[in-house]
Amino acid sequence: MGTGSFSFDGDPGDGTFALTSLPNFNFSFDFGGNTFGNSNITTTLSAINIIINTIGSDRSVTFSSDNSGTFGGSLDFVDDSNQLSFQPSGGTLYFSNTPAGNFFGNFAGTVSATPESVPEPASGLGLLLLGGLGIRSLIKKKTV
Repeated sequence: MGTGSFSFDGDPGDGTFALTSLPNFNFSFDFGGNTFGNSNITTTLSAINIIINTIGSDRSVTFSSDNSGTFGGSLDFVDDSNQLSFQPSGGTLYFSNTPAGNFFGNFAGTVSATPESVPEPASGLGLLLLGGLGIRSLIKKKTV
């Protein structure tokens, strides 16, 4: 199992968004002590889409692409021989192969607003991740 975050400035609402259209996007995932970040993405950046949906009072986040990554996933990362891949086409599966072990499972992303009283230098949509832990996202509102 792993943990991590995905963030970018602002909240575009529901829909499918090109990753490259989201300002200041940043990924940081950790599996078995191995960290995967923006510099480890092997999927063509312009092919990655971020999908945000609202069902009832819940919002979810998934990834999709043309599957141009190393492993054919919607978002693939490689750091030396360590690998992380999210299921293609907006699915909720992932796998990670690291010296600490092989991790496979489902993730679930939920988005919730944080109070405006939390001081943040910029707005952001954060995503905390994975394994059996699920993904949790936070929309941080800019305060002045």
